[in-house]
This record gives sequence, structure tokens and C-alpha cells, in this order.
Amino acid sequence: MHRKSRELRMQQSKDLLEAYSEAGVVTNQSRFVNDMIYRMQCGKGLSTRQRQWLDNLIEEGVPTPKNPELYDRIMNASKVKGLASGVREKLLNPFANIALNGWRLSGAQEKWLGDLLDIADNVSKHGPWRPEESQMARIRFASDIAQTRGDGYWMNRPGESKAAARVASWLEMEHLEPGTVELEEWHVKKLLHSSRVALREYDNPSFQIGEIRGYKKSSALILSGPHPGDSRRANGRAVYEVLVDGDVVHAPVDELKKRVKF
Repeated sequence: MHRKSRELRMQQSKDLLEAYSEAGVVTNQSRFVNDMIYRMQCGKGLSTRQRQWLDNLIEEGVPTPKNPELYDRIMNASKVKGLASGVREKLLNPFANIALNGWRLSGAQEKWLGDLLDIADNVSKHGPWRPEESQMARIRFASDIAQTRGDGYWMNRPGESKAAARVASWLEMEHLEPGTVELEEWHVKKLLHSSRVALREYDNPSFQIGEIRGYKKSSALILSGPHPGDSRRANGRAVYEVLVDGDVVHAPVDELKKRVKF
């Protein structure tokens, strides 16, 4: 084997790692190649054995799948136009890698893979998922409710936090640059679950406009609502716009009382 320059070996290693990634190869070999690229980028030398193994891997290229039928099915699904990147990444790792190595799938993995392939098939036939127009008002309300939550609420709810942030970004960008932000169905479902208490109030208001109700040892005239609230004070609660002692305030629903105290 001819002696290679550092620049050539670096470029060939990067090309191989990219080919590994596109083929769903996640193995000790791919990790080794990544480590060698890092060493070369840091100006560190490679030992004789490291250079030999790296050059052998470059020569061999991407390995031949041991379960080609399943592998081809997964790869074709991962290339569907409009498929969410999160779904594509899961198809490649672990499932393309499992098919590449010929490993057996557990029952749970088979179901998971089936669900991912169904999503890809649906996107192929109908395009990327997006909410029905009839859902949009509830989604906007739930997203606005999420904005009133404090950091303490999100700290132990990373999934809800990610979903709320993604939906908020999608709502902001979709009418300006459609398709800029990817939105998956689970993002919306997670957000709606997070804001479920406020949404129950949205769907079935406890108070009607024009009613007089109790509020902080006084009486309040209901002007409008329910609304998401415009500050952290609401903290995930629906609020009503009310007139109290000549002032218009936003009162959280749980602070309004059915009976008026005089």
C-alpha cells in the first residue's frame, strides 16, 4: 500500500464516515474512524496499527448488508421526501444498523420499526404530517399556555419542554416560511397533554361573559375568556378578563368563585 499524506487520509476518512452515516453504519469501526479523524484534526499522530486499520477500512468501504431485503426497505423509507429528521434518524440507527449486521429484532423492536415504516409510507402517499385546520385554535391556545410556565416546571419535563418549544417555533414560522420548522405529531400530542387542564377550561368555560362572580373578597364582572394569560403569574392556568372595582385585570380561573361575597 502506497504511503498516504495526512491530508489524503483525512479526506478519505471523512468520506468513509459520511458513507457510513448514510448507510446507517453504527459500529466499532465507525467510531474508530471518527476517533481517528478527531486525532488528525487535533494534530496528533496515528500509530502504525491505527494507520493500517484505518486504511483497510477505507479500502473496504461500506460493508455488505447481511439482511439485504430488510436493509433496502429501511433505507428506501429513510429517503422519503418530507420525512421528519427524527423518524429518519431512528430508521438509520438502530434499524438500518441492525439489518446491516443481520441481528434479530425483538418483539418490541419489530413493532417500533413497523410504526416508523408506516409513518414513512404515509408521508410518501400524503406528504408530511401537519395538524388539521380545525385543531389550530386549540394548539395556539395550548402553546400560549406553555409560554406562561416557569423554568421550574420545565426542568423535570424535558420531553414536554422540547415539544412546546418546537410547536411555538412552528407556529411562528409556518405562515412566514412554510416548511422551515419540522413538526411531528408527537410534538403536538405532548403539548396538548401538558396544557390539558387549561384546555378543559377552553373547551368548557366555567364562566360566561356578563356574569358577576367572586374575586378576592370582592365582585368581578366577567368581560371575556378564557385566555392563556400574558405573564408567568398565570403559570399554566387559563385566565378571564374581569372588571374589579373599576380596574380590568386578568384573573386565573381558580381564583374566581361562583359565589359573590359582600
